[in-house]
Amino acid sequence: MLKWLAILWIFSVTSSFAQTFENIRTQKDEDKIIIVYDLVSIDPGSKVTVRVYSSLDDYKMPINNATGDIGPVLPGPNKRIIWQVGKAITNDYKAVLFKFESQSSAGWKVVSPTAKGMKRGKNNLIQWQGGLPGDDVTIQLLKPGFDEVQQIAQVKNTGTYKWNTPRLKPGNGYVLRINSLDNSIEHRFSIKRRVPLGYYCIPFIGAAVYLVIMNSDPDSDELPDAPLPN
Repeated sequence: MLKWLAILWIFSVTSSFAQTFENIRTQKDEDKIIIVYDLVSIDPGSKVTVRVYSSLDDYKMPINNATGDIGPVLPGPNKRIIWQVGKAITNDYKAVLFKFESQSSAGWKVVSPTAKGMKRGKNNLIQWQGGLPGDDVTIQLLKPGFDEVQQIAQVKNTGTYKWNTPRLKPGNGYVLRINSLDNSIEHRFSIKRRVPLGYYCIPFIGAAVYLVIMNSDPDSDELPDAPLPN
């Protein structure tokens, strides 16, 4: 069994949330270099995009032909990258130095719609937090019962989208699903009528009151005659 080798590593952390790479070791396996590391993040629920550079090209481009815990990664121990580089390099793998680079995205949160829901037939603002700026984001609508999934939009991650909400059936149980390459969140909300149902009753109530007045005794509101003097 081959032994793990701890070598000199160069770290570069470029992110808005702090994380560190720890307990890094490497091993060769035929024409592959296996890299194992621990990714520690102080931001609960965050996701980290990990890029690794090597001294083979003076750290100019991220390594390719690599699989495993590279790209979008959840923090945790024993993250593993398998880098296919060929026997010529693995024979001298102890001389290869690496540079780690990371960018964090916070766990997602939907800000709106709120518990009050959305009014149908109006422009409503969908607003969320988290994810990496510029990522491709897909917004979907799940109707009550999850029987139908409707795509609302595919946009860049700006945190907002103005939705011309169709005339959906009023009620609870609607779900917004927001997806990106490394993140997904679902948020329940309700659909409200554009005009409250009670407003539709006002003309009928007014008409009923008018009919009652018209059909009432016309003399019922007159004052009684004053008594004659003695």
